[in-house]
Amino acid sequence: MKLELKNVKINEAFSEETLMFKADLYVNGKKCAYASNDGRGGCTFYNAYSQELRPLLAQAEAYCITLPSKFHTYGEKTLEIKSTLEHWIDEVSCGISNKKEIEKHKKKLAKDILKGICYGNENGYKILHWKGYTLEQILNRNEGRTLVTKKIQELVESGETILNTNLSQLCLRKDNFGNFIF
Repeated sequence: MKLELKNVKINEAFSEETLMFKADLYVNGKKCAYASNDGRGGCTFYNAYSQELRPLLAQAEAYCITLPSKFHTYGEKTLEIKSTLEHWIDEVSCGISNKKEIEKHKKKLAKDILKGICYGNENGYKILHWKGYTLEQILNRNEGRTLVTKKIQELVESGETILNTNLSQLCLRKDNFGNFIF
């Protein structure tokens, strides 16, 4: 059985405890039902668009029950969450939301690496920048190259990961000892 969520509209701003969304549920390529969650910690609701589609929705429910359970560990306890259509809808909608957040994060990082040195990890980063100057403008100055090289070396030595992908384009590279050079 092929299940899909399409036309997913997510509203993170009004999500309080759960993800607020609306979507169309497709079963075997046919628009079958709508699904929604009001974002206040309650259940995800779904219903067939018409009386004729209820048997198809029932097949989707029966199919989801056969899917493997999910196990979540909280402290010393492990909870089993049996699979249902509601849980499938929640997982897919959260996956879509997470993918959008990752893309937003990547776009922001792509802009920030032009401004300065970005360091951290994929979950979050900091930016070291020079007010009124882009990283390229700083590197075009002799004293700027020395300053940037020194700052990057300090960050790396303190265990930070440099996230800039544009440093080699700006003539900064590593020597055989891992030191940044031009």
